Amino acid sequence: MSAPDRFAIFLPQPVSTPRRIILKGYASRYSRIDVAARAALYLRELSPGSILYVWLRSEGREKVLTIEPGRCPGAERSIVLDILKTLRDGSGQCVEAWLMTAEQLLHSESKERIIIRLIEKGMDLEEANIGSKPVLWVLGGHREPPESVEQTIKLYATASVSVGPRSYLTSHTIAFIAWWRSAMRV
Repeated sequence: MSAPDRFAIFLPQPVSTPRRIILKGYASRYSRIDVAARAALYLRELSPGSILYVWLRSEGREKVLTIEPGRCPGAERSIVLDILKTLRDGSGQCVEAWLMTAEQLLHSESKERIIIRLIEKGMDLEEANIGSKPVLWVLGGHREPPESVEQTIKLYATASVSVGPRSYLTSHTIAFIAWWRSAMRV
């Protein structure tokens, strides 16, 4: 059996982490990190061994958060809090923060996995011929990644794939991919 898949979400707006974290209205206040929290929740249920990367800018620097969904606490708000504490303090219960660019992340992952870019107008998922190879699935969180990041993703991606003719939430797309991949392994 191959290694669990990994997922990378790119959040386009900078995340500010003040000393006092306020969770009321966190969806807009903290650059939609709720998207990452929901994705972690789905992965915790569907593929707990998976890793979720979240690339973002915080305090003027590019960072990659590594989230281990199988270790994430409680509900969405708990995961959001863990992410924010990690950005502020360096580490959390299921999250680690790294100073890393998108290219460094993709380069590192490309050594062990094929990289699949998820976009709305890509080839049909069934046509991608992925098989049981370990994959890093790359997608935008809430919005598409900035053009500079898109160009980097295109350099590393083996294929650009779509899960269907409609636009889906990032967390739903990740849930569908995790379910689809687990169904393929049965």
